[in-house]
Amino acid sequence: MSNHAKKALTAAQEGIWYAQALDPESPAQNMADYLDIAGTLQLALLEKAFGQALAEAELLRVRFGQSGDGPWQVVDLPLDYRLPVIDLRQEPEPVAAAEAWMRAEAARPADLEDGPVFTLAALLVGEDRTVVYLAAHHIALDGIGYSVWLNRVAEIYTALEDGEDCPFTPFATLDEIVADDESYRGSEQFAQDRAYWAEQMGDAPEAVTLASRTAFASRHSHRRTAVVSAEVAQSLRQVARASGVALPALLIGAAGLYVHRMAQVQEVVLGLTVTARKGSRVRGSLASMAQALPLRLPIAPGMSVRDLARGASARSRGVLQHQRYRYEHLHRDLKLARTGGRMFGPVINFLPDDRTMPRFGRCETTARTYLANGAVDDLTILVYERDAGLRVDFLANPALYTEEDNAAHQTRFLHLLAALARLEPDSSIAQLGLATLVEHDRILVEWNDTSRDVPLATLPELVEAQVARTPDATAVVFGDIRLTYAELNARANRLARLLVTRGVGPEGRVAVLMDRSVDLVVALLAVVKAGAAYVPIDPGHPVDRIAFVVADARPALVVTAGGVAPVLPV
Repeated sequence: MSNHAKKALTAAQEGIWYAQALDPESPAQNMADYLDIAGTLQLALLEKAFGQALAEAELLRVRFGQSGDGPWQVVDLPLDYRLPVIDLRQEPEPVAAAEAWMRAEAARPADLEDGPVFTLAALLVGEDRTVVYLAAHHIALDGIGYSVWLNRVAEIYTALEDGEDCPFTPFATLDEIVADDESYRGSEQFAQDRAYWAEQMGDAPEAVTLASRTAFASRHSHRRTAVVSAEVAQSLRQVARASGVALPALLIGAAGLYVHRMAQVQEVVLGLTVTARKGSRVRGSLASMAQALPLRLPIAPGMSVRDLARGASARSRGVLQHQRYRYEHLHRDLKLARTGGRMFGPVINFLPDDRTMPRFGRCETTARTYLANGAVDDLTILVYERDAGLRVDFLANPALYTEEDNAAHQTRFLHLLAALARLEPDSSIAQLGLATLVEHDRILVEWNDTSRDVPLATLPELVEAQVARTPDATAVVFGDIRLTYAELNARANRLARLLVTRGVGPEGRVAVLMDRSVDLVVALLAVVKAGAAYVPIDPGHPVDRIAFVVADARPALVVTAGGVAPVLPV
């Protein structure tokens, strides 16, 4: 039985709790990754390091429940942690077996009522190679806390391997985290934040998705990783500096421009992921605080790159200044029901260099692989800032986007960044296109390839050939009247011979003044068979217009029908 009192959930935890309660079998709130470690990892020391780090982190020893007053949490899990060790070295493909085990584990929903809210395991895949798996539910940790705790485990292990004691350094307790959240909700800052968001979002446009339908957050996501070269990244940084902003602001502007072009909207509302720790007394501790908040970004076609970047920078500062106000509170404040209750579509999230690996003593961490990043509502762009280049991942809700859709969006966005890197701050954003070279070629060449090989023959020759092939096939239909190819050809030949006897021949012109009918087709074909050019005249035109055409063309003859002959100028 726990010696700790039950505590209310923080505002951030409440949102996650109810999301999980709506779909208890969903693993969408799981975060999971693994470290590939080369060298002799001492498992006894690793277990001891995990045990100490667990003792320092109360939030990883909580379990959750619900009563008439709502959900609660309590520190109630034992400290005697035993590290699961899975030996896969005898498997035909040890690494593949390890990945299969970890993916299955990451897809398993956490048991919030009985705990634990985390999973740790060491998987042996070689004599000097160990895979360390770590997963945690988002209700206990966000991405920041997740990385902080993992680094703490590595720090303790390294000290133990060196024969040193690592001083016990507890993170913020559950009491401190809940008290900090309650303090904020009763503060003047909370009231100011609420007023800011009411003003910002009161007249906001509907959320826009790049998908053709809507869906709930996915249990899994399509993920694609790409790297922006050091050359392009450096050019983007130069454009940002020349525009008077930091690189993230320029990239936010680029993301907004992409959605603006793809969705054909004048104002974009992106989701911007924030730490939500500004002003918190426990900002450096383990907790679940991070969230995505709406960022409104008006975009006009005549904007310069500088205008776009500075607009994104100013709007981002407002979001960051008021980042502690919860998305869930704002959702309730606005009484949202439109667009499935969402305030934004695609989300952009900036993360530190993904190549910074926790080091376990004398072992080397060669890779860190992400298996699950939490729920994805629509489309999420993850940007990892590196010393030189950038890594840009696209995570897509599979209920909205296929893997091909996700790949196409990522490719076009990277193409946009490369084009942006070549512009000056005063350049118009109208110069930026989204179509990649492949798409450009497909649109202008493949889809526009309407050329066809045609025989070197005149129209009369083609008609004669068709008569020989299918004489009884229907050639002309007008109302209830039908002519076969043989009938059409015979009539046209008779009229052509008459025209020739009247002096019509090559280089001559014959005006044809007739309403649409089978006879019109016969007349046009007959003129061509006689070797002349026809001058079509619409009987519905004013008499003065008809007179002008006849005088200007000076035809040798006019072919007409009795019903329209009176309109001829005399």
